[in-house]
Amino acid sequence: MKILVSGPVNYDYSQYIVQEIQSLGHTVFFYPMKEFYTSCSYIERKAYKLGMSSLKDKYDCKWENGLLEKCAEFSLDITIFLNGMMLHVGLLQKLQNYRKIWWLWDALERGGQSKYSWIPFFDRIAVFEHNDIEKIKPYGKDVICLPLGYSSPFAGTGETERDIDISFIGMPDAKRLQLLECVAETAWKNNWRMYVAGEWYDTRWPWKKLKFAKRYPHLIKCIHNEIVSAQEAAAIYARSKISVNINTDDHRSFNPRSFEIMAAGAMMFYDTKNLADNPFKAGEDYCEFCSCEDLLEKLHYYLEHEKARKTIAMHGQKNNEGNSLHDRVVKLLNGME
Repeated sequence: MKILVSGPVNYDYSQYIVQEIQSLGHTVFFYPMKEFYTSCSYIERKAYKLGMSSLKDKYDCKWENGLLEKCAEFSLDITIFLNGMMLHVGLLQKLQNYRKIWWLWDALERGGQSKYSWIPFFDRIAVFEHNDIEKIKPYGKDVICLPLGYSSPFAGTGETERDIDISFIGMPDAKRLQLLECVAETAWKNNWRMYVAGEWYDTRWPWKKLKFAKRYPHLIKCIHNEIVSAQEAAAIYARSKISVNINTDDHRSFNPRSFEIMAAGAMMFYDTKNLADNPFKAGEDYCEFCSCEDLLEKLHYYLEHEKARKTIAMHGQKNNEGNSLHDRVVKLLNGME
């Protein structure tokens, strides 16, 4: 089949999805989805904040016209939109002659109620949040639960020297900042090596780092302040004894990092108490925690008991084998030929 894929370029997810579709023998055309606010210059961003909304309108119009030209250029069988943050009803109406798949990477609620108006235009919708299935079913659409799996860099990393005691990869929010500052302070007291990757403060302005350091004096010592590629994330997890996974408050399903951490053979700590669905068993495949105190107590135990830690990490890695990105793409396209 000829398939056009449009999605974000950060975190490499789109890149590996395209590769997996190609590995199935399909011809794939990728059209990057880059929002105005992340692509414009500093001056344009400031002007937009001051009310020059026409800058964004022109940018979005140019992006939309480019997408429509690509669709018209090729005799497409399917268009796949990954997360779809630049979609709107007007654009979807122009694409009515194409079969369309929408693969959500976030909760349906994230981004506002406008997303519900997109549902009728799609032939298949794959959701990240298990609870979103019931929200979409009344529309009579083909809907499946399909969280992102782990891509090839995370698979088959084998046993490596695990010189990082505790790792975390992700973006900041209030809960993560509070928990990780608590862990970082304990790591400093116990001489644990802690590695935190992600964009935690704006590096363009020196005072941003100073302000962050004042509020989070222990966490700042552990941060490598940059968004990492899939290869870099896989290397960090492969070096980690334990990787902490902290869901955002609006998510109730296993996030993509879960499958990546376990694929790389690190022991995962996860706050899974309020999850709607759970394909793994706490205490066998990963370690569940419910508070900062609980997390610290269990970190102490498993960093001191290597055999128990390795047993859970290996069990989780084994039970995670069916959650690769390849498996997800096969399911996404099943029956669409």
